[in-house]
Amino acid sequence: MRKTMAFVLSFCALLGTGNGQEQIQISEGPNETVLSDPIEYVSLLSSSSIKISGTSTLHDWESNVEDFIIKATRNGEKISAQATVQVGSIKSGKYIMDKNTYKALKESEFPTISLLANNLNIKDNQAISGSGQLTVAGQTRTIPMSLSMTSWAEESITVCCDIPIKMTDFGIAPPVALLGTVKTGDEIVLKFDITLIED
Repeated sequence: MRKTMAFVLSFCALLGTGNGQEQIQISEGPNETVLSDPIEYVSLLSSSSIKISGTSTLHDWESNVEDFIIKATRNGEKISAQATVQVGSIKSGKYIMDKNTYKALKESEFPTISLLANNLNIKDNQAISGSGQLTVAGQTRTIPMSLSMTSWAEESITVCCDIPIKMTDFGIAPPVALLGTVKTGDEIVLKFDITLIED
């Protein structure tokens, strides 16, 4: 009886522009296909940023997140990701504004903001879309997500996205200052520019 030869098929990784590759191995047994393991990624803090921007009756504002971690898993045409932000690391460069931010986000009771996204879909090797569960100040809401891949290397990818939310959707009263004369707008934007490396 002729012995079936094992062979390996390679195809371009769905998260890249064609440089990365993932393997499928066909076993010697009939009709048996063994997929390679899912690829795990973790954020590279030195090459990543999360910013929070908004408006007020005085001027537009922006804060930087200094302490966060994002983990992601790619499995075929799907990606799952989890992001954790330390509320106390949100910095605007203005002490009073930061203090009001921590108070509004109930930082003493809920020290982290989290985003959990399962089964995001990859399209055309460039776009990632789906939905996620965003938890802010103890309140969880489902949000749409649309990410763009801006670069690809053999062991890393860079993605970016803007996520607009309303503070009141999470039970947060927009902060005020100067005896109520300065009011923050309800809508803010979470801006992600993240480099992920293989873990």
